[in-house]
Amino acid sequence: RHPMPLLATLFGAAFTLATAYALGVLAMRKHPAPPEITLGIGAAAESVLVFVVLLFHLAHWGVFLGIGGAAMVAAWRWRGLDAGASAPAPIRIPLAGWAIFGAYGVWYLVNALAPESIADGITYHLGLPNEYLRLGGFGDHITFYDLVPQGMEMLYTVAFAFGRHAAAKMVEFAFFLATLPLIFRVGRRLGASDLACLVAAVFYFCAPVAGITGSSSYNDAAGVFFLLAAL
Repeated sequence: RHPMPLLATLFGAAFTLATAYALGVLAMRKHPAPPEITLGIGAAAESVLVFVVLLFHLAHWGVFLGIGGAAMVAAWRWRGLDAGASAPAPIRIPLAGWAIFGAYGVWYLVNALAPESIADGITYHLGLPNEYLRLGGFGDHITFYDLVPQGMEMLYTVAFAFGRHAAAKMVEFAFFLATLPLIFRVGRRLGASDLACLVAAVFYFCAPVAGITGSSSYNDAAGVFFLLAAL
């Protein structure tokens, strides 16, 4: 691939996720939380902000850049408010687990960086963000898919504004990866051993259907992430 589209893809995804994390840091500055929980809470906040931007027909990469930049500066400014709080216990994955996750992760990453080829992704999950950016907001013509929740599609809109289809796919892929530590944390809360958590994480991460949705613009993998985050 030409280097510029690849850089735009990586920037679009990284900027969207960094904005979400910064908003999460602001929301949780007095309550220590694992990084994936901070990311999830910030992603929900970013999704609502993008929804408001679309309502006012202000959807433009410059507006998203301003919102993200302001969030990151504010998060850096107030990042030390919970410095004395105890941090959550780290997740320790055995070497065998890293080998499995690494091998599958590289394969998924290659697919996530490729152009979108799934019909639902092109027509709905990314088709609507493309339309929103073209119009600057929500259109007057309401379709069936405009009536269903679009929490992840709001994040896709930000990523799409900078890096098109593949950037949005990378956002989904990031939440797919962030699900792995959540499986360990939920397992610990349920009294399961780290080995049992590892087995569950491997079964999930290596399942073909999970790999397909986690490396495409489907939002199912993100749905799993937010369900576990809520638990």
